[in-house]
Amino acid sequence: MACSFSPSLFAAAMSPSPRPKTLVLGGTAFGLGVAVANPGRCAVVERGIHLAPEFSQVGDWGELGDASTDEGGELADAIRSAGLVTDGRLELPPLSDFLHQYAAEKGLALFCNAELVTFGARGKGGRAMVCGGGSSGMCEVDAAALLDTTSVGWRDCGLGDVESRTFSAVSASGLVSVTLPADATRRDARLRLWEKAGSLRGDGKAICEVNELGTVYRRQGGKAIGRKVAENWTWFPSAQFGTFVSAFEEGLKCALA
Repeated sequence: MACSFSPSLFAAAMSPSPRPKTLVLGGTAFGLGVAVANPGRCAVVERGIHLAPEFSQVGDWGELGDASTDEGGELADAIRSAGLVTDGRLELPPLSDFLHQYAAEKGLALFCNAELVTFGARGKGGRAMVCGGGSSGMCEVDAAALLDTTSVGWRDCGLGDVESRTFSAVSASGLVSVTLPADATRRDARLRLWEKAGSLRGDGKAICEVNELGTVYRRQGGKAIGRKVAENWTWFPSAQFGTFVSAFEEGLKCALA
């Protein structure tokens, strides 16, 4: 079930059967891996319309990554078969469209164009309110836990682990990129990018922006980045992994309670 936000479908996907399910925030590579590994145990909420935006929407080409699991290998092979890998390079923008089809075929409870508004304690779980785009309104559901896979975290809970942000535009000769402070806004990013891009000529002249800001994290001894924000709320950013496949397979390892 992959769709834009619908209160009735979302409520059905989160209905306790036999117990409340986990709300996965972010239709990221890691989040998709979690959903695949835990069928019927979670629902994924993505604020935009692009899947795995931390990879698919930050550039033009990237690295697919090497699979170490059967599920990851099957997905990587399907991506190659779809023509998204050329000379060993993954074409990033079409990856999101491919993943929508993949999620539908897997029957994932995935809701796009939706935003988490509140999440509060209730017993051993939490009460989540999610708002959809357009006139769909809001929906309240009980959740066993919140697993936040977004780059900076809901309400910027992970900002302290972010070293910098990046923003890019596509040109005929490759990406034009700028590095920004961790708390840079989208407006800050656009102004800095086009200040740089405006001085370029020829093949270096910018054609269009990418859709997402990239994230560079502060590394501490090679440990995974993430934290327990509250009793039932964990932040574990998908963007910390070097490739799409590695992030997806890390999600596969996540066994929900």
